[in-house]
Amino acid sequence: MICTLLLLTLGLGVNEAHAHTPQHSHTHKHHRTAIPKRQKAPVITIRWTWVIGHYDSGKWIRGHWRHPNHGVSYRSRVTGPPPSRPVAHAHWVPGHWETRRRRDVWVPGHWTY
Repeated sequence: MICTLLLLTLGLGVNEAHAHTPQHSHTHKHHRTAIPKRQKAPVITIRWTWVIGHYDSGKWIRGHWRHPNHGVSYRSRVTGPPPSRPVAHAHWVPGHWETRRRRDVWVPGHWTY
């Protein structure tokens, strides 16, 4: 109030006087001075993606299809990714090794009911 009277006596107008006086919201310690920025949602892709063949610790890992929920499928790139879910209650069985007649056989991932 005293600052306002002082500025008025110095010849400044009312608008200029109020512009130079501290306001309550600027002096309050919990006042937000910056408007919070809106953050963009991260892009999440849930689909089959092709991973090219590469070396891992000197061992060759061939190209394969990878899915964040269903794991890995070693189908060829030309064949394309595994088919989509045939029915709502189907579950994905990831590819695994099975022993058949004393031989290990790779069974590719597939949908089961």
